[in-house]
Amino acid sequence: MSQITTKQFLELFPKAKLNIENRQINSILQQFIIKYNYELDKSWQTIGKLLRKHFSENEIFFPKCNDMKPEFWIVRGWDNPREKISELCKNKPLPHTKEYWIKKGFSEADAKIKGLNYYHTSTVKNRLLPTQLEYYTNKGQSPEEAKISLRKEQAKRADKLVQKEKANPELRKRRLWNQIEYYTNKGYSEEIGYQLMSEKFKERNLQTMKKLTQKYLDKGQDKFTALESAQKDYKKRAKKTMKTRIKNKSFGWQKASKQSLEFFKPLMDYLDKENIEYYVGDETHQEYFIANGIEYFYSYDFCIPSKKLIIEYNGEHVHPNTKMSKEDWNDWKHCWTKESADKCREKELVKIEIAKERGFKVIEIYESDKISSKELI
Repeated sequence: MSQITTKQFLELFPKAKLNIENRQINSILQQFIIKYNYELDKSWQTIGKLLRKHFSENEIFFPKCNDMKPEFWIVRGWDNPREKISELCKNKPLPHTKEYWIKKGFSEADAKIKGLNYYHTSTVKNRLLPTQLEYYTNKGQSPEEAKISLRKEQAKRADKLVQKEKANPELRKRRLWNQIEYYTNKGYSEEIGYQLMSEKFKERNLQTMKKLTQKYLDKGQDKFTALESAQKDYKKRAKKTMKTRIKNKSFGWQKASKQSLEFFKPLMDYLDKENIEYYVGDETHQEYFIANGIEYFYSYDFCIPSKKLIIEYNGEHVHPNTKMSKEDWNDWKHCWTKESADKCREKELVKIEIAKERGFKVIEIYESDKISSKELI
């Protein structure tokens, strides 16, 4: 075979992927072409073996990895391996992308599903993360050492997240499904957001009960006994959680509706001016909570502790108006839970009674009432 240039060599054998703009790589490749000129009419399998041998003689060793790794490109003379990988991804879609399956003849919808399935079965399934116990045991640690390493990693990540959210409190609200911002940022209205949140709570409670029931079924209990044991276990856990919350005063961050905040604004402006402490669920304050033993706690829309005053603003889609006619009262349903007016009112009276027992005066305002919040004090 007649003498060829390095560019012509790469046109014949593009799988070499060498960067001939790199002087050292170009020089070694020129030596290779001269040395093995008579072999260049053979297949890439043969040429590839000779090329690796020649480069190793010049103390350049190709790592045993694919072209999605930076080291693959670094040893071949590229200074910007990340750019090469990005370029490769654009031109050669991977099996977890929908483009890969579209090229194989699948529709866009089917291709998306195929890509996700591949990612979960091939990529995620076979990948161990520092948040998994097996990650450490596979590194040779004993089960006890692995647990310690895992706890350290979890603490480190939690601390990092806390610091990040302290700098930007809005991030926490967007991340947690039990915050209304999680839903409004996804484009849902507040009303739909609260409904989805309520459904999520029910779903999670149901999942917990299923897991607990299965736990006792696995221990050999019959279905009825297992369900009874699961309910006791669930109540025990709930009490323990509530006890910790009361001790740490960590009741979460309840958010008031826009409508109630508009109602309370004149009162808030007045209290800010007079430098009087108050509680309300807005961006900078938190709702007032009263714990009922170690089983439950109640949150209140607006509270002025120094005046022992609580104001409840009742949106009439979730709070039945006591001034309604009997017919309207009987027809009324909670917009999310579908509970009757009698059931909802019963819960509200318990909440009001708890506050009164603590010495608070409770004023209830309904959205249809024509009154300014400032008039209440």
